Amino acid sequence: MRRSCWSVVRRFQGSKRRTFGIYDLEEIQSLGSAARDHLANERTFLAWARTSLVFVGSGVGLHQFYQYACPTDHSQKTEHEQEQINKLRSNVVLASSSLVVIGVGVLSFATARYYSVLSALKRDKFIPNHRGVAAFSVCTTVLMCFGLVSTLKFPQYIFHDTDTQKTQ
Repeated sequence: MRRSCWSVVRRFQGSKRRTFGIYDLEEIQSLGSAARDHLANERTFLAWARTSLVFVGSGVGLHQFYQYACPTDHSQKTEHEQEQINKLRSNVVLASSSLVVIGVGVLSFATARYYSVLSALKRDKFIPNHRGVAAFSVCTTVLMCFGLVSTLKFPQYIFHDTDTQKTQ
């Protein structure tokens, strides 16, 4: 027996009550700028979520790039080179882990902030976002400083001189 797509849609709509209230959405009166404020809140949440996705993706990408660029076979390296590679590996793991943790933190903050602003808007109030922006700026600045120090500390692995590699 073949069902039409509309019967499936009607069946899905009828099953909303069995989903523990997930689909039970609260209607908000569109008086004045209330709808605009709620839409702006949603856009802000999505911007924070997109930013957190960039942080997590950068952390995973950094770790995967390092795994590809620096193989684990160090049998032909001197002891000093192996020590430098191990230090670089620990810095890369720390940096990529920090990016992932900050990304998860940004998404957690964005979710909490979204619901906080949502409840404040229902009471016709607004809460400025001072702490979140400051915390995000501090975390980003710390990561940038860490990246700069790591780049200056291990320049032989970051800046490859192609002319010297061809002559050797």
